Amino acid sequence: MVSTYFDFLMSKCIRCLTIIVLVGSTTTAFSKNLELNKSKPKTIEKKWELRTAPIAMMVSWYTLDVSYRLSENLATGPAVISYNARGPGGMFGPTYNGYAIGWNGSYYFSSLLKDTWYISAHAYYESYKSYPRAYLGHYVYEGGKANTAIGYQWRGAMINIIAGLGLEYRSYSVTDKKDPIGGIEQPSVDSSESRGLPFVEFKIGIEI
Repeated sequence: MVSTYFDFLMSKCIRCLTIIVLVGSTTTAFSKNLELNKSKPKTIEKKWELRTAPIAMMVSWYTLDVSYRLSENLATGPAVISYNARGPGGMFGPTYNGYAIGWNGSYYFSSLLKDTWYISAHAYYESYKSYPRAYLGHYVYEGGKANTAIGYQWRGAMINIIAGLGLEYRSYSVTDKKDPIGGIEQPSVDSSESRGLPFVEFKIGIEI
């Protein structure tokens, strides 16, 4: 058990170090791109942008926003999340395993080619299993969520960073599936859950 806990801590430390290196490398590249960007005329030649949330990778949530630039102020496209955690949850919350698929859109107050304030919105259909810590079973969530945030975008020549705050609304059907006890199957319990939560957005993007 001690060995298993040690392996768990080591995996988390390695993941944290990976994220720190990724963010540090991206920040360095971003600063270089920012200087390059200042010396280049701003055009909207590249129409697509890919974004991900690096901090979410620490809990094995892999996000991808694909945005197409409709104009200098508006971009929209599909968005997906893969919840890929393994094993039971820890002291900070449950682990998730499943997926979300939806759509995203952003409006930029100035131009998406510049440092500017923005408003973003996402809407998803989700289906995932939640494994709380020390719980003999798991929960199955199915439903939808939507969020909106206002924040600021910093742009380099190809790389950009966005950070914002907002609200998220979630509505799910929930099934409580307990593990068998003594080889006897336990009945599932169905319920529903709807609530609003604060939402934090921090993503790094590249142009293609």
